[in-house]
Amino acid sequence: MEDNIVHVALGKNLKEYKPILAWAVWALKNSGGKTICVIHVHQPAKMIPMMGAKFPASSMKERELRAYRELERQNMQKILDEYLLICRQMGVHAESRHIEMESIEEGIVELVCQLGIRKLVMGTAAYSKRTMDIKSKKARYVRLQASKSCRIQFICKGRLVHTREGILDGADVEVRPNQNCKTEPSNYGRSQSAGQNIGAAPTSLAQVSFCSERNASIDYSVGSGTDISSLDVTEEFSTPRSRLTEGSSDEWFESSGRYPPSLDYSKCSSSRSVDIARISSVRSEGSELSTFPQSIESPYCLSPPSLLDGSVDETLYAQLEKAMAEAEHARREAFQEAERRAKVEKNAIEAKRRAQVLESLCAKESKQRTEIEEALAKEKEEHEEVKIQLNKVMEDLRVALDKKSSLESQIAESDEMVKELELRIASVVQLLQTCKKERDEFLVERDNAIEAKRRAQVLESLCTEESKQRKEIEEALAKEKEEHEKVKIQLNKVMGDLQVALDNKTSLESQIAESDEMVEELELRIASVVQLLQTCEKERDEFLVERDNAMKEAEELRRKKVESSSTQMPQFSKFSYLEIDKATQNFDPFLKIGEGRHGNTYKGILCEIQVAIKVLHQRNLQDPSGFQSEVETLNKLRHPNLVTLIGYCQEVQALIYEYLPNGSLEDRLSCKDNTPPLSWQIRICIATELCSALIFLHSSKPFSVLHGDLTPAKVLLDANFFHSTGELTLESDVYSFGITLLQLLTGRPPWGIANDVKHALDAGKLEDLLDPLAGDWPFEQAKQLAHLALSCSEMYGENRLDLALDVWPVLEPMREDLCGDSSSLQLSTKEHFEPPSYFLCPISQDVMQDPHVAADGFTYEEKVLREWFDGGHDTSPMTNLKLEHCNLVPNYALRSAIQEWQQKL
Repeated sequence: MEDNIVHVALGKNLKEYKPILAWAVWALKNSGGKTICVIHVHQPAKMIPMMGAKFPASSMKERELRAYRELERQNMQKILDEYLLICRQMGVHAESRHIEMESIEEGIVELVCQLGIRKLVMGTAAYSKRTMDIKSKKARYVRLQASKSCRIQFICKGRLVHTREGILDGADVEVRPNQNCKTEPSNYGRSQSAGQNIGAAPTSLAQVSFCSERNASIDYSVGSGTDISSLDVTEEFSTPRSRLTEGSSDEWFESSGRYPPSLDYSKCSSSRSVDIARISSVRSEGSELSTFPQSIESPYCLSPPSLLDGSVDETLYAQLEKAMAEAEHARREAFQEAERRAKVEKNAIEAKRRAQVLESLCAKESKQRTEIEEALAKEKEEHEEVKIQLNKVMEDLRVALDKKSSLESQIAESDEMVKELELRIASVVQLLQTCKKERDEFLVERDNAIEAKRRAQVLESLCTEESKQRKEIEEALAKEKEEHEKVKIQLNKVMGDLQVALDNKTSLESQIAESDEMVEELELRIASVVQLLQTCEKERDEFLVERDNAMKEAEELRRKKVESSSTQMPQFSKFSYLEIDKATQNFDPFLKIGEGRHGNTYKGILCEIQVAIKVLHQRNLQDPSGFQSEVETLNKLRHPNLVTLIGYCQEVQALIYEYLPNGSLEDRLSCKDNTPPLSWQIRICIATELCSALIFLHSSKPFSVLHGDLTPAKVLLDANFFHSTGELTLESDVYSFGITLLQLLTGRPPWGIANDVKHALDAGKLEDLLDPLAGDWPFEQAKQLAHLALSCSEMYGENRLDLALDVWPVLEPMREDLCGDSSSLQLSTKEHFEPPSYFLCPISQDVMQDPHVAADGFTYEEKVLREWFDGGHDTSPMTNLKLEHCNLVPNYALRSAIQEWQQKL
């Protein structure tokens, strides 16, 4: 059956492997085959795509990996169905087989071995159209490693480029009849040994089946006598292996005693002898063996006297004739019996072969049935798992839809808020345009006033010149009066000239009066213009203040998006839901770093800084005023050993803390992710800092702040193993500090640790409980810390120690001896503030005293920026781009914020 099946190895690329399948179908039709079997090796993906990235399969959860593998198998089955559909469209019966392995070539070799493939067609790559060698590594591997009984044809671009012929093994050789089976005739000289050779058996099974199906015809030529020995020898070579024919004629003669002892055969042999002419080939329908003639019509054998020259009587001749007839009859029966036995043996062999074939088919059918039942059970189990996963996905989808509706409502509110801000910005822009228009009108009026003042100055100069001329005229008149007596002759003429001068004087005086009135009017107008100018300057100052406020808001919005001038974040900010969602990548579970009673903690990036974002559970949400009050309370708590609150989000009630890289104390005690263990020196420092933080919380005014959920998981470590508490609530306890101190000593979980340490102290075996990963503990200090921790974890609260009075005096000297500088552990209620990045001048990196905004939109110290300009620079110190102008605008809002911050110090 395998010879009628052509197996084709195909891959996932339908377009690439379709020509190979078409060639295999064509070859199948030409060879008279019946079935195409598509074999495929499925390679499970090592990298699993998820959310735009790829992750190793080993890092995936089992349920997610199993779901993805099932999706891969479904895609593989779709591809195989496409191949089978193509075969059906081409009029060929097709089936498919597949295997799942890491290597494609090894999978093909395994399928050849499992399925017993005899004919295989697969693709390869050749160097060129002229070369018939293959260069594909997969094809070479299959050619070398596949079973030698498999005939493999390699196809490239629809052409047969190479064929590896199959070699038949022992199981494939069929038993065929020997076509050269012949019978040698016996000479007269061998007649005495005929009885010994009659029973010789054929040498092989092929000779048996051949001789049993053929029927020989023997021609005899009779001479003067019949040689009985020659007849017996002929019978020997024409009879198959059978005891019935062994020595049939000679034994008959010997038992009957009818061989005449004095019979002389020499005379008969001289005249005639029996000759075996030939043995005919086998006929399918069978033919009877030719027999001796009933009567020998020869003139030499008419009577016994003619045969023996009268020496033998008629009785002996009759006996001889009877013996010959009986020998012929016995030979026929022996031949028929041998023929029947050969047929029976052939049928038995055929039946045995069919039984073996049926037995192998039954075993194969049973194995396939078992595999089908197992596959069906596995499929049923996977179906149940898929059903469970589907229910879970539907539940997640329902929750996601609920969350989506709430988010849509929040987005709608955000859109309304954005629209309101846009309206306010539009109104501010309109106000700016109005102020600009008024400023332009004022500039025009100022220019008019300056022009009027200039004209007044011109008139004043004209009046001065007229007055000077008048004085000169008066001097001339006086001189004329003195000379009046001397020049009486010219009196009439002078009087006429004087009258003319007086007339001119009157007109000039009227002109001077008009000029004085005009000057007074211009002075009044100039005064009104000056008053208007002062009003405009006042309005300009107010406008500049409003503009500074607007620029401050715009700068804050821009700084939240891109903080290009610094990598630090303001100490306390309010963030929107969109910023939180973007920082956590839509609250990706892979970014979740903690989960507690009150909420989940995610790692994210805000303004290019890694932060820890704690989102409260829905059941723990508060009213907005209560949440705002709690945020304000938390913001006031500043201590070196308390995690810094950077900001918050009112929409989802999330708190944004600084991110500490070394994880929690619980992770380091358990050496999570193969992190190195904490030494005993670092553990003592951590205990001291934890005590310092708790004392600070308990001594807060006006109300004490209690932690209430203090565990190693809540103790976070920075890059220097400087610890901070991870959560602040109104529930804390000295008992928790004592249990944590015991965990630092032993590295064990908290359950029953107090009793174990107490029993070890009583038995003097504390060394057995100390964590060996911390190194060699100093026994006296470890024993002192153990007693201190047990006193803090007493059952009744009134028996526990006071952290400030009893615990701190013990821990602080230990920490100072180990770590040297203990300034960071001093109890102080003074808050240490670092100046925010936007308080610093980008050039000098000092706190600005007179901040001004340049044309690039950044704020600088005015004195430093003036020095920058005086140095010949006309580019921005931040962007290195050329500035449009060198004008500076004071940033009053930032100056006020800096002054307020300096007052807090």
